[in-house]
Amino acid sequence: MSDMRGEYLNEMGIEVWRLRSELPSQQGSVERLSSGQPNVDQSLEPAQVDHPPAKAVSPKAPVPKFLFCFLDYDSLSLLFSLPSNSISLPADYRVFADDINLALFGKKIIPRTRDLRWPMVQAAHIQQTKEDAREVVLQKVKQSRERLIVFGVEVLTYIAESRGQEIGQSLEIQGKKVLLVNDVQHYFDEAHAKKQLWQHLHLWGWDRGYE
Repeated sequence: MSDMRGEYLNEMGIEVWRLRSELPSQQGSVERLSSGQPNVDQSLEPAQVDHPPAKAVSPKAPVPKFLFCFLDYDSLSLLFSLPSNSISLPADYRVFADDINLALFGKKIIPRTRDLRWPMVQAAHIQQTKEDAREVVLQKVKQSRERLIVFGVEVLTYIAESRGQEIGQSLEIQGKKVLLVNDVQHYFDEAHAKKQLWQHLHLWGWDRGYE
């Protein structure tokens, strides 16, 4: 059946039947999608995500631990170094200090006590390095009397620029005359040690303090 004849019959209201082969073919084609799978171009690679480089963690500086005890008399200060777990200055150390001040200045007085325990606070987020401790110790030395006797060479790492000082040597630190002597326990253990201490005081003229 021609297309023109078919159009006339349709205009007259007569239903026209056509063979399936005469039906116009569908234009284009529909791609069949696999069940549940999105239509994705497999040629595209996944997007690259740039992550910032990890920051290097610098090791924390070690925190020193100590207890420094200052005794301030009228014209003399004494500095004792104690283990960090010490509660306070032992009583025999205090008696020894009183005896030294009495021998030098001829009078007995009650000294002012100043303790410096390091670290000052138990807090990991607060910096308390050796250099920080040194600044605080030097400030304590500055608050001492004109003459200061230091017991123990370990204190020198916090108050002196170099470590070449020797026992019995007199130093000038923070405007104070500082005399370095042995650890106080040495004078309790050695019978002749107290005589050596007096010799050091005499050498530097410290035994004429009350004249």
